[in-house]
Amino acid sequence: MIEHIGLHTLFSDPLCKEMIWRDEILSIHEKYGPIDFYRFDFDVSQDYFAHWHDILRVQKKRRGEIALCVVNSHNRILLHTKLFYPSSTYRIPTGGIHFDESVIDACFRELDEETSLRAVSVNQLALLLYLFRHRQDVLPFVSYIFKVHVERDKPRVRDEGEAISGFRWITRSELGVIIQHLKSLEKNQWREWGIMRAAPHEIIENSLA
Repeated sequence: MIEHIGLHTLFSDPLCKEMIWRDEILSIHEKYGPIDFYRFDFDVSQDYFAHWHDILRVQKKRRGEIALCVVNSHNRILLHTKLFYPSSTYRIPTGGIHFDESVIDACFRELDEETSLRAVSVNQLALLLYLFRHRQDVLPFVSYIFKVHVERDKPRVRDEGEAISGFRWITRSELGVIIQHLKSLEKNQWREWGIMRAAPHEIIENSLA
């Protein structure tokens, strides 16, 4: 369940200190507008927990991710799919934040790598704190959700390593269908991924209401 939380609750959790930097959050708030904070307590399988533990604690590939709500001049939202996704599965673009990279730098880098589109305006909609739980173990992960207005509506993949195979533009009213599709993925290796990936779409749907 996704829970709306306050800034104090976010920073009172010692698990989050290495991922979420208070000064950075305040700077983003000042430059890119108000931020809503959410927490998603997510009970996961041993395999899914191990997958994220390897990424975050062993390989240390990222300190969080960017989730992009890319909006064109017709007020439509950009989704993408990848070669290895289940059939008909689309979602908003996301990408990791490196440990030596600011959130804002990661936002513009990911927009360029995955869409080649140029931002006209940027606002941060929300910060989503995932707490992956397996038995007594807890692993935090954070997603910074940005709304980015772009001037063109013909995205092109710049980083071929992303394996993006298609794009779609949808209206806000179609987000519900995307959310339900992600939550309904049944294959074992996709079920928890789909539930996780549905969460930022739910926040975006509410934010744009």
